[in-house]
Amino acid sequence: SWRYAVWTLRAPVRMPVVRGRSFCITVSRARQMATASAGIRKKAMMLPQTVSIGRMAAAKMDPELKSLISEPVELFRADDPEWSRAQITDGPFIYKCEDGSLLMIWSNDDMYGYCVAMAKSESGDVTGPWVQIEKRLYNLGLFGTRDGGHGMIFRALDGNLYLSFHGPNVATDDITSDPMFMRIREENGLLMPDVGE
Repeated sequence: SWRYAVWTLRAPVRMPVVRGRSFCITVSRARQMATASAGIRKKAMMLPQTVSIGRMAAAKMDPELKSLISEPVELFRADDPEWSRAQITDGPFIYKCEDGSLLMIWSNDDMYGYCVAMAKSESGDVTGPWVQIEKRLYNLGLFGTRDGGHGMIFRALDGNLYLSFHGPNVATDDITSDPMFMRIREENGLLMPDVGE
């Protein structure tokens, strides 16, 4: 099976012009930046602020996880989900469910602030196509007093599945951005909050 590097882009991988200006990430630049990220770690690519729509991209890596061996492909855009209120593609994390479903959690803004969104690969492959799930895994409107994002998933020693993330997205004088943990579960090929009994 192939290993992929998945990262966020601030511009299209192949489109030569964005808003009349050449701010595209060339394939060679994407390859260089992803390779520099050493393996499967994600890498945010920073470009001028005039490039407004974030994109998620992936490329195959060699067996040693040292370099890309395929051209990067665009997976989806920040404005694909109807609930999106920002042009951000942040914090991708790939998760394979026990039933074989392939999910990606990622962060963007919804009407409540920063959130942890979820997309599902229709093909079961990293290259997609990806369908955005309407219900967010975490947002301020669903749970608590803080927005949050940059999620990761892990199974704890107690056997339960958890979402870890930071919140709020922007700290203030009164509130610090702290690690947060929420128990989750798989249900019908998706992830859901597990409120327990």
